[in-house]
Amino acid sequence: HLTIQPKGYLAAPSNDLYLHLGEAMLTHLPLMQGEARVAPRIALQVLVSTAYNALGVGLEGIDPRTDPFTEQLQPRLVEGTWLEPGDPYGVVVGRAMAEKLKVEVGSKLVVMAGGSQGEVESRLGHVRGIFESKLDQVDNYLVLGTLKFARPLLPGLRKGRDDLAVTRLAIFLDDPRQQDALMARLAVRPPPEGVVLDWQEMMPQVVNFVIVDDLFNYIWLAFILVMVAFGIVNTILMSALERTREFGLLRALGMKSGAVLGLMLCETVLLALVAMAVGWAIGGGAHLYFATYGLDLSAYFPEGLETAGMYMDPVIHTHLSLGRVV
Repeated sequence: HLTIQPKGYLAAPSNDLYLHLGEAMLTHLPLMQGEARVAPRIALQVLVSTAYNALGVGLEGIDPRTDPFTEQLQPRLVEGTWLEPGDPYGVVVGRAMAEKLKVEVGSKLVVMAGGSQGEVESRLGHVRGIFESKLDQVDNYLVLGTLKFARPLLPGLRKGRDDLAVTRLAIFLDDPRQQDALMARLAVRPPPEGVVLDWQEMMPQVVNFVIVDDLFNYIWLAFILVMVAFGIVNTILMSALERTREFGLLRALGMKSGAVLGLMLCETVLLALVAMAVGWAIGGGAHLYFATYGLDLSAYFPEGLETAGMYMDPVIHTHLSLGRVV
């Protein structure tokens, strides 16, 4: 939801930009108990090579104990084990990358990262595990290691002085509605060498996509509501016109016109309630199923699903919001 990263990194990502005392900031963030989770990360563009092949990939150094990457990818391990905290050599890679590099669990690979001044740092990594996320862009591109593995690859690292360096602090809120409040608190005491950005600032193309998607959704919903309204009016009108004689008899017996109107309104409300109950039973049941099990679109998107530059899980889960219901 929020990130603390070096100034200028968003405009021009570079291996040279990192927070020298990044992990030390964790104790100074104005976070309340249980409000958020903070994951220190080291993100680098690197070259991974073996005796068989070399690939340009993205390396993410994480803390396996607290980072959401563990929850997302550890269940998708198909071989080996997950990263252990403080492992100085272990990495996990996607199945597609493992096949291209011709590595397996226990194999060695060399990771090299370059800086803007021409310096190159390299590390020897041991493959601890292989995952399969079903997203080609992840399985082909992502290498995960511990912070201890990734930190020595930072260009220009000052030994003994940058032992807490990270490229960003990723903040995950338990309640996304608290995002603005936390942003305001962080703005009071901004990090000395970084900036605080919310996900809307980090991914403006996704924000624009959501706006356009909502606009088309509401246009489509308005069209459906007009069609439904005509259907309801037609049903009630025919119900009234077909009973002209009955209404005339009721009026002749002394029933007031307001009472006749009330009778029609009661029938209409009863029909509406029954229709809503049936509609909620069918629609709500479908929602509960897809919210639990999801709609698998992987057959239609074999290379993964991309939206506004963001790669998504092809298994889509429904979400019911009060705003949409209203």
